[in-house]
Amino acid sequence: MDIMNLEKAAEAYSKGGRAHAAYLSDQGRAASRLAQRADERASQDIFVARNKGIENVITIDLHGQHVKQAMKLLKMHLLLGAYVPSIQTLRVITGCGSHGFGKSKVKQSVTKLLEREGVGYCEENRGTLLIKLEGCSREFSF
Repeated sequence: MDIMNLEKAAEAYSKGGRAHAAYLSDQGRAASRLAQRADERASQDIFVARNKGIENVITIDLHGQHVKQAMKLLKMHLLLGAYVPSIQTLRVITGCGSHGFGKSKVKQSVTKLLEREGVGYCEENRGTLLIKLEGCSREFSF
């Protein structure tokens, strides 16, 4: 709370001016909230400026996982990336299906989820996807 308004509110209260004290107290709280918001904006601006050229990539290896467990792990990492702005890319190793029937069930499930959620991705190679998380801070359907 604004120290000047706090002192004035205390003085007004001690002299019996409760309504005026409440008004000054409210003014002090409002000024304090404005200052806190300005601090948060400044902090965010500094963070963005200092981290502008840094690309953070998180790599997860889902190769060898059952589809259900792989999707649970992927969803957890997508949520993490959506709410941590310093993570721009999620590299997902799915495997390319060479141990099965030629197509990776995990990869198919991952791409289906990403397309359903409208999340952009590209293939780094046959068994690895790169998922862009920038601008992805939103609600998912899962």
